[in-house]
Formats: sequence, structure tokens, C-alpha cells
Amino acid sequence: MKCQRCNGLMYRMELRDSNGFGRLKACICVLCGEIVDPIIAINRTRDVRLEPVIPKHAPRRRHSRIAQQLGIISE
Repeated sequence: MKCQRCNGLMYRMELRDSNGFGRLKACICVLCGEIVDPIIAINRTRDVRLEPVIPKHAPRRRHSRIAQQLGIISE
């Protein structure tokens, strides 16, 4: 398998959390250190749109001013 970032060699490795309980299989690049696990691979294929998130509670004054400037909410 080749790295998408640098075209280097990738090898499979089992990653664990600091307690040694959580295990995750991933591929790591020998040259640049790129780590690709199943979650990263899925997220890279998703179509993510960058849309502003408006909180459901009453926004603070600063947030409403920015939202007004972006045209998200009216004055």
C-alpha cells in the first residue's frame, strides 16, 4: 500500500490507547508518519459542506453580530 501524501510505503499496525484496552488497526507511512485508520478513511470520502452552526439556545451578542454580518440571521 502507498501513502496518499508522499507515495511512501505504508504498513499495518495495531494502535492502542494509553491504558492498553482500546485497539484500532491502522496503516502508518514509513516516510512521513501519516496514519490512516478506518474512521479517517471514511471521513476523507464524505462530502462535508462548511456551513455555519447556529446554536439552538439564544446566541450571545457577539455571535449574533457575526451571524448578521454573514447574513445568517436578520437584524
